[in-house]
Amino acid sequence: MKKTNKKSLEEARKRNHEGNMKYIEQYVEWLKKTPNSVWSKQQAEFIDSVMKSANMDKELYMKIKGMKK
Repeated sequence: MKKTNKKSLEEARKRNHEGNMKYIEQYVEWLKKTPNSVWSKQQAEFIDSVMKSANMDKELYMKIKGMKK
């Protein structure tokens, strides 16, 4: 098994940080030029899908635990 050294971990962390910052900058630019009605609709759809998934997970959990038939 290959050992990971501190330097390579730091380099990976730096690359990840740079990638994250680039994404954030691109997203901010998109938000600035996109009408609120467009991006707020996308956010609402995303939140709704997360809530639906969470609720389905709750139902599945209860079924597995025998709490719901």
